[in-house]
Amino acid sequence: MRFSFIAPIVKKALCLAPLIALANSAHGVTIYTEVGDAGELPATAQTTTDTTQAFDEIKGTLAPASGDSVDMYKIYINGGGDFSAETIGGVGFDSELFLFDSTGKGVYANDDTTGFLTPSLLPAGNALTPTVAGYYYLAISQCCHQPFSSGGAIFEDVDGGSGHLLLSGPTGAGGAMPVTSFGGSFDQAPGGGAYTIFLTGATLAPSIPEPSILMLMLAGTASLALLRRRNAGK
Repeated sequence: MRFSFIAPIVKKALCLAPLIALANSAHGVTIYTEVGDAGELPATAQTTTDTTQAFDEIKGTLAPASGDSVDMYKIYINGGGDFSAETIGGVGFDSELFLFDSTGKGVYANDDTTGFLTPSLLPAGNALTPTVAGYYYLAISQCCHQPFSSGGAIFEDVDGGSGHLLLSGPTGAGGAMPVTSFGGSFDQAPGGGAYTIFLTGATLAPSIPEPSILMLMLAGTASLALLRRRNAGK
């Protein structure tokens, strides 16, 4: 059978596809680790890639002194109000968290859970928590670097304009339009460092195989179909 080599190749390709993902699992916790520097806008956001499965943490690093003050990730939220994201126990700097929908429009944001210079929390079960399943963009920044659209600030400073957001929806002047930039000063110098965002209700975005592997898989599938057709004709 001159097609006998195809099945192992297809099997290998199918096994390799999930490995393209950069998530990993250890002790039952599925972690996505930033690769290089995640971008700060939807067009440059880093997609959390893997087979479709729940995941628990995103790990990365911010370095505002080097121009890296925001990281954005494309994730899949399962819907039903179960999503949450928090940096409690995961940062050593004053973080902010922002969630945007698939079009880049703000959903909700938080700087300090309580007080000042504390971690951030986007809670589950809140009126602002997404209930519709789909792709979203999750961003972490060094306070007080916040998102703007062409109409202005997306999230309003709800405590007197100091830049320290309580839990907020997109109530700013630019809240009805997609994010186009981040801006604002920093409350720590140099700030930044390693971070972990703890998640619930999120799924790793399904990965798309590299073109070479995808072509290999398609070629193998076509060859197997041809082989079956020829065997059926005997």
